[in-house]
Amino acid sequence: MSAEPGGVARLAAVLTAAARGAAPTPTELAELLWLARHAQPDPVAAPPAVPDTAPVRAEGPDGTPLPPVEPGVPLHLSPAPDRPPEPAGTAAPEAPARPLPAPEEPPARAAPAPVTRLPLRAVAPPMLPHPLPLQRALRPLARRVAAPHGHELDETATAERIARFADTPGQWLPVLRPARERWLRLHLVHDAGPTMPVWRPLVRDLRTALTRSGVFRTVEAYRLDPDGRVGGPGRTPVPVPADGRTVTLLVSDCTGPPWWSGPAGERWYRTLGRWLRRMPVAVLQPLPERLWRSTALSPAAGLLSAPTAAAPNAALAFAPYDPIARPAPSTVPLPVLEVAPRWLAHWSALVADPGGGRFPGAVAGVAGRPLPTTADGPPRDDAAALPPEELVARFRATASAQAFRLAGHLALGTPRLPVMRLVHAALEPDPQPQHLAEVILSGMLSGDGAPVDGYAFRPGVREVLARSLPRSGRLRTRALLARVGALIDDRAGTAPGGVNAEARLPGPPGTGAADASGTGPVAVVSPDTLRYAPHPDGPPFRAGVTVGDRYRLRHPMRPGGALWRAHDRRTGQDVVVQPCAAGDRREFERTVRSLGELWHPSIVRVLDSGTHGTVPYAVLEHLDGLALDVLAAPSGFLLPSRLTTSLARGLASALTQLGERDLVHGAIGPHCVVVLPDGTPKLTGFALGTASGGDRRAEDLRRFAALLALLMSPDGGPEPRAELLTRLPPDVRVLTAGALAALRDGPRAERHAVLAWLGGLRSYRLRPSSEQYFQYRAMGPVRVGRTDLPWWAAWPDTPPPEPLDLGPPERTALLCALLLRPGRPVGHAELSAGLWRPGEGPPDPRGRLAAHAAGLRRALGPGRLAVLPDGYALHTSADRADVHEFERLAAKAERLRADSAGAHEAARAALALWSGTPLAGVPGPAAEAARDRLGTLRLRLWEIRSETDLEQGRFTVAVDELSGLVVEHPRHVGFRRLHLTALDRAGRTAEARQAYRDLLAAGGRPDEELTERYRGPD
Repeated sequence: MSAEPGGVARLAAVLTAAARGAAPTPTELAELLWLARHAQPDPVAAPPAVPDTAPVRAEGPDGTPLPPVEPGVPLHLSPAPDRPPEPAGTAAPEAPARPLPAPEEPPARAAPAPVTRLPLRAVAPPMLPHPLPLQRALRPLARRVAAPHGHELDETATAERIARFADTPGQWLPVLRPARERWLRLHLVHDAGPTMPVWRPLVRDLRTALTRSGVFRTVEAYRLDPDGRVGGPGRTPVPVPADGRTVTLLVSDCTGPPWWSGPAGERWYRTLGRWLRRMPVAVLQPLPERLWRSTALSPAAGLLSAPTAAAPNAALAFAPYDPIARPAPSTVPLPVLEVAPRWLAHWSALVADPGGGRFPGAVAGVAGRPLPTTADGPPRDDAAALPPEELVARFRATASAQAFRLAGHLALGTPRLPVMRLVHAALEPDPQPQHLAEVILSGMLSGDGAPVDGYAFRPGVREVLARSLPRSGRLRTRALLARVGALIDDRAGTAPGGVNAEARLPGPPGTGAADASGTGPVAVVSPDTLRYAPHPDGPPFRAGVTVGDRYRLRHPMRPGGALWRAHDRRTGQDVVVQPCAAGDRREFERTVRSLGELWHPSIVRVLDSGTHGTVPYAVLEHLDGLALDVLAAPSGFLLPSRLTTSLARGLASALTQLGERDLVHGAIGPHCVVVLPDGTPKLTGFALGTASGGDRRAEDLRRFAALLALLMSPDGGPEPRAELLTRLPPDVRVLTAGALAALRDGPRAERHAVLAWLGGLRSYRLRPSSEQYFQYRAMGPVRVGRTDLPWWAAWPDTPPPEPLDLGPPERTALLCALLLRPGRPVGHAELSAGLWRPGEGPPDPRGRLAAHAAGLRRALGPGRLAVLPDGYALHTSADRADVHEFERLAAKAERLRADSAGAHEAARAALALWSGTPLAGVPGPAAEAARDRLGTLRLRLWEIRSETDLEQGRFTVAVDELSGLVVEHPRHVGFRRLHLTALDRAGRTAEARQAYRDLLAAGGRPDEELTERYRGPD
């Protein structure tokens, strides 16, 4: 009886058969057995790597150890509703995507446990994470030139003139010079072709960075449509001035229909040719340079020179490094740039060069017609015909190491754009958009059957890529999940966009649907992030639902329903309802109760609280103002010093009050501060379920310090040094830098001292000596101008400032419509009705409003005109407006009516501001209504003034003033009644008797005493 072969013999037989007869050596068998003993289990057969309760230690992509991963909440992609159903007769769908980055589950598994699902938005980090180097690269263009309109004081020349005429003060006149303004305006045109959706976040980040750089006078965005047409909002045309003060940057991958032969290409090339002959134009190419050969513009490297500054492309001279690559003489050079500081620096130096310089660059020759697609067009897409192994091999041979590593990790999940960007940022310390572009253009992905914001791997590619990952990379899934979750935590609730996802929490049976999706998490988020998710318990919070039988929900104010605008049916006022998120309910109720007992001018008031179903909620006051990020973000958080001081003072006082009651805010930032029309900040957006404590309190102060640094430093760094606080006067920079450092890292007593110092701050401490404020004069002809007169100077005693050129009358009408509602949003529909009568408006009123608003923003500068999704607002707390002063004094006169002297003085001061017909010459129904309202208010002030004159015994003065008023307003019964009383008390009986008859003729009735005295015969 023969013995069964041993395990080693059976292994040798299997290997011999696999190698077609070549038997392994004893050494090879020994090494194989040793490797099998020490190898880790295959991750494909492992259960999903969902984080457990123990911290996980892992390494970064460069091998450096990462901090332990704390327990968190798994976040899954929501089922994609936008995936179209498979049509009948199509092939079987691709195998389900493996969860990112957890491996697939084995086929046999236990019944899924019940879970609670909380919807969240997973927002990817910006595509341009470091805009400051790009902004610095544009510094050669940041020059100032004489403005075509307006003048400013030449301080040096004025001082020299005064010194020259020291003995003759009559010659001490100011010397004016043309006002200075930024040299260039920028047209930022972005391609909207079918291959550009992946670059939309980059376009948005670029526009923000260029606007905040302060280099350009204006940054105006336009769109290149796939049909070859270019325009702004509402199809407004692109201005093409040949004034040497306009440049154009075109963001495009140069692969869409407008770049190839066809109707779209013909139309676009005619437009592009006109631009190249009239102004400097460059293409910002998001693809890396090595991929440019597959686009319509395949540039050559060389040296560029310009005859003058801001010369149009047609005037440029180009000398390629390779003489063979010299463009044809009939073509116009078009610089092509990567989105990188080095490329932009060379182009900026070329545009700013007065002539004679030579600068490196990549240039494509643009002819009069686009390239034919049959000749030098894009390469034929043969990816669908290639086997997956060849597709991956071709990609690996040409791609960068970062792109190949990214593709391997994306193969473990769902390649939707926001998730791809999140994984990219978690993998690389310095993610570049070019790496993502290499993956998308590799041919391994297809858009067929994928969601609108994503792709699908071609059949077989996912498995080949997954095998290319090193074993250590597949095993460190929990660390990658945590790093992706940390990116989501940083931007949760504060940034727009993202992909629908859901946090799945284990729950007792019956509390939620079972997780039977078969997919693992895309990230592990912090429990604090769940406060941005609506609570799943109880009746839903949705529009139309009445909460507490009193508050009818109108619409959500934040994504996910964390805040709702509601109508209080009892008082008729608007309020804000904040449901308790998935945090500590006991802490939520304690915080709401404490805030309800607290009244502070810079803290949002809690009006009520209750429970909707099983979900606690708080009712907050609705703030009629502007969020700080809406007001300040478009100008790089540059605000007038008076407003900055008001914000620092109010928020410091608010944080002091919160600390005394053991309360924390939990999420201080620009989006949590509402600026009221008078400049008072209101701290809102409390994380009401966040537990208090020393660490939370310190985090509040660190966030507050970061917010102040953002307002005081153009760089907005988290730790600004004194020399970076350039928005402050030099004598307070060191002191302020020390105060911010103490708020971040100082001991408790020092932080309290800094809050006390900020709470007593005055605006003159933070105001640069050169800063001026605006005067708006609307109680006569409209005049707007800058002035440095003392803030407390009386209006009638201050000369009108040099007026700004506001542009056409419609723009002045828009300014006045916003000025009459200072600091409050005014909707597009209300503005359109106020500027144009029915049937007289333009075809595109929103586009016309946008154009006028852009002109006003240029004229007024930063921190004043806010652009909202549904309208505009003008914030004037740092400036002075005579119409606001008039209305304030009129209200004061009414309020002090029982105080004869106070009411008389208020009415007198208000009437002194009247300088003709208000809003004279301003067109539109809104201006007409304002004139009528202000005129009625003026008449009421004259009544108050005359009544107080009579009460104080100034009968002769009252008779003189009222005699003119009854002539000017013969039908005003109030004036005639007061005129009769004044004549009677002045002893002028005959005139009083005639005034009595006139009053009766006008339909008025005097009091009984005067009637008894004057109704008889003469």
